[in-house]
Amino acid sequence: MIDNCIEAAAEVGKTVQAKDVLALGGMLVMGDTPAESKRYHGMFQDLWQLAYDAPPYHVPVGRLWTRSRREVQDDVLRVIDKFELDEIFIWHHIGFFGDELERAALNAFAEAVIEPLRKQGRAA
Repeated sequence: MIDNCIEAAAEVGKTVQAKDVLALGGMLVMGDTPAESKRYHGMFQDLWQLAYDAPPYHVPVGRLWTRSRREVQDDVLRVIDKFELDEIFIWHHIGFFGDELERAALNAFAEAVIEPLRKQGRAA
């Protein structure tokens, strides 16, 4: 699919790279601890089955960032490096699961992914 986008751009005289047509995103369901991540994941799955994976839609869940900080870091950084990406985004349910859980998820992601990228000079 990425090659198709790059070829389509070339056909109209534009030069693009994978990072120009691709961004990495995922559903953020991390917690401060493995137990919190597991609890959040269960709550998220319940919501997903009720609201999205229900007739007539049956939407697949997509990428979930819910494991340990190290595993999420490895996953995100691997894809960023593979495709030389300079943009990532997260989906999360502000206010739905409570501010404390959301703040913990955002902090965990920032510590696992954003801070290492900043230290490498790859994030503002």
